[in-house]
Amino acid sequence: MKQHLTLIITLLIGCIALSQSTDTKWADYEDNNVGYAVKYPEHWVIKGAKRGFMCGKKEDFINAEWIIWISKPNNKERIDFIFNHDGLYEGYDMVEDTININGVEALRTTVTHKEKPDEFIQYIVIKTKRFWYQIENSGKKDENFETFYQSFRLLK
Repeated sequence: MKQHLTLIITLLIGCIALSQSTDTKWADYEDNNVGYAVKYPEHWVIKGAKRGFMCGKKEDFINAEWIIWISKPNNKERIDFIFNHDGLYEGYDMVEDTININGVEALRTTVTHKEKPDEFIQYIVIKTKRFWYQIENSGKKDENFETFYQSFRLLK
């Protein structure tokens, strides 16, 4: 009886957690100048500009939850700053895989560390002839982040 009660409580907790994550209401953001659109949690604060997009729970953006970095492919200095991760994650485990986001090929990199279980870094790189985009989280696992980056779509 005690085992059944424990199982029921565990299942209820799991169902409550799942319903909280799927209840997020999403809003649309479009940047017609750069040519992309993305969805974000509608109660979050956003900031968009020609060099990127940030969104988060707080207005100050000191610790944005999710970011989209944007660069033209010929801007070598900016490309090196945003897309070059050489040596940045030394000692971490890195897994790269190719994913499809709305018909566009992207490279997803997941960075973890066995001694730092709270750290979960993901960034997704999409390269087009006009722009390179890097979508990244703030280093914390958030199941809504996948919905965010999977909503990314090119407009042009």
